[in-house]
Amino acid sequence: HKAGIDVVWTDDLQPYRTRKVRILNGAHTASSLASFCAGLDTVREMTEDPVVSKYLNQVMFEEIVPFVPLPDAERRAYAATIMERFANPHIRHELISIALNSVSKWTVRVLPTVKDFAAKHGKAPVGLAFSLAALLNFYHGKFAANGDFEGQREKGSYPIKDNADILSIMNAAWAAETDAAKVAVTLLADARLWGEDLTQVAGLAEQASTALVRIKAVGVKAAMGEHADLDPPACQRRRADRDAATDPRRSGGVGKYHRARSDPQWSQGRRARSESGRPGSPLQPGDRFRQERYRRRPAHS
Repeated sequence: HKAGIDVVWTDDLQPYRTRKVRILNGAHTASSLASFCAGLDTVREMTEDPVVSKYLNQVMFEEIVPFVPLPDAERRAYAATIMERFANPHIRHELISIALNSVSKWTVRVLPTVKDFAAKHGKAPVGLAFSLAALLNFYHGKFAANGDFEGQREKGSYPIKDNADILSIMNAAWAAETDAAKVAVTLLADARLWGEDLTQVAGLAEQASTALVRIKAVGVKAAMGEHADLDPPACQRRRADRDAATDPRRSGGVGKYHRARSDPQWSQGRRARSESGRPGSPLQPGDRFRQERYRRRPAHS
């Protein structure tokens, strides 16, 4: 665009709708319930927590992004801006607000990616299957005397807001069975929740039930860390590329990282970043503009 504004002219909006729903909304829904039950309260805290941010990056770039129908460079660049947006220091986006009506949100925002992934790889993605287990864990609640449906985390009780029939289905499943794996299979098979039987999605019931058992056994944060450490092949390739770029013995000379450290401009940028008090990402020429843009950008659940 002549004015420098990021505008795309197109005759087909569908890929861009899909991009927004799967990457922005999908990443929110896939990570917010697990993060909330792990003790976090805001989207920004997800990007600052080492375990959660590792999980979020894996889900975003290895499971969601590859199934957005746009050129790879374009969809990855968009995902990078969303991760920057999640870290926005000027927005306090509460995870509990994102949790509203999570069953329908997961069905619309995450399930299509799960099915696309399973169709290509023969089984559901590990991270998004974990997000479904985290949803079932979040919905493990009880009706209070005033009729509200409430769950429990270490910080105390929290409200679970959804349609009355969905809350009744969740409550009945958890009340009837103590085996978390059986609860998971029962709820995944209930088409009243998802519009279809999710046990028919290759590998999803097995992975989600295993994840839910681990959540109940060791807690959400520890279970999330275990899933983020599974290191799927795509992550292994990315790690190999990174190592080749930073290790002089593997790159045939001085690695990119080592060259950067010896560059005076790199050192100057590090000092400027330190003085600015922004430890999260390298200083870039457009940082001041992005800070102003942060203040104007609204939050979306």
